[in-house]
Amino acid sequence: MEREFDRNHRLSNGYFGSFTMAPLSSLALAGSISSFFITRIHSAMFPPLAEVNVENIIMRRELWKLLISKFYVTDPKQIILTVILILHFKKFEKRYGSRKFASYLCSVFLISLLFELALLYLSSKRHWGLASLPNGPLAVIFSLFVPFYFDIPRIVRAAVIGIPVSGKAIAYICGLQISSSSLESLCVSLIGIAAGGLFRSNFLFLKKYFMIPKIIGTICHKLFSPLLWEVDKVTRTNYGATLELQHLEEEERIEQAMIRATMRIQGNQNAHAGRSLRTWLMGRGAAVVPAEDKVLTLTNMGFNREQAAQALRLYNNDLAQATNHLLAANR
Repeated sequence: MEREFDRNHRLSNGYFGSFTMAPLSSLALAGSISSFFITRIHSAMFPPLAEVNVENIIMRRELWKLLISKFYVTDPKQIILTVILILHFKKFEKRYGSRKFASYLCSVFLISLLFELALLYLSSKRHWGLASLPNGPLAVIFSLFVPFYFDIPRIVRAAVIGIPVSGKAIAYICGLQISSSSLESLCVSLIGIAAGGLFRSNFLFLKKYFMIPKIIGTICHKLFSPLLWEVDKVTRTNYGATLELQHLEEEERIEQAMIRATMRIQGNQNAHAGRSLRTWLMGRGAAVVPAEDKVLTLTNMGFNREQAAQALRLYNNDLAQATNHLLAANR
C-alpha cells in the first residue's frame, strides 16, 4: 500500500520535497514569514498599517484595510503556530491538486471576509466592544480544520496517562492556542470553521461556481512553479530534515494508504454482499438436521417426507413456520 501511495502522490521525505506538489502551501509559508518581518520593521518606524476595528471599517468605511490585513501577520506567537498549521494542512493541496485547493481558499476567503464585516457591523450596533481583529489569514487556516477533522484518519502515535494521542493532536493544540489568545481571535476562528463548513456542505453550490478556470491555473503554474520549490524527481534520501517533518510525511503516507485500503475493502464487501446473501438463503438449512418427530408430524398432516425435512431445515426445526411454508407452497 505504501508503494502505491508513493507512486500516485510522489511524496518525498526530503526537506524541500516536503512541499513537492504543494506550491500554494510553500507560497503561503514564505509569504507569512516574510510579511511578519516586513511589518515588524515597518511598525518600528511608522504607525500600524491596517487596524481592523469598528472605527476604521464601519465608521470610516475603509474596507481596504480589512482586505489588506489578511496578507500579513504581526503577532510572533501567531506566526509560529501558523507555520506549524501550514505544515499540517499542505496535505490537502497534495491530495486534491493546486487548482481545487486554490478554489477552496478563495471561496472561504470571500465568505470569511463577509462574516468578519458582519461581525464588525453588529459590534458597532450592539456595542460589544470588540478590539481590532487579528491580522493574517486566520479564518482561512481555521477553515481547513473542517476537512482535517472529517477526512484525515486518526492515527494513534503515543499514550499519555493512558489517553491515546494521535498525530492530529499537534494541529488541534496549535489551533486552540491561537483561538484562545483573545475574544477577537476566537470569533475569527469560529468564522473560519463556519466558512469551511459551508463550503463542505456545498452551500449555494459553492463548489461549482467558485472553481478557478483551468487556463488560469495553467498560467500560474508556468509562471510561478520555478520559484516554488517544485521537484519532479522523488528522492528517498533524507537531506537534513527535522524529525517532526519526517513524522508528518510518514503520517501522510499512512493516512493515504489507510484510506485506499478502506475503499478497497468496502468495494469488495459490497460486491460480496449480494453473493453471500444468495448463498445463505440457498444453503441456510444445510447444516440443520430435521427432528424425526417433527418430520413424522408433518407427514401425518399429508405432506411427503422430503418436503417436510426441507422445510424443517429451512426454518431451523420450527414446526409452526415449516407448516406455514408447506401450506403456502401447496396452495
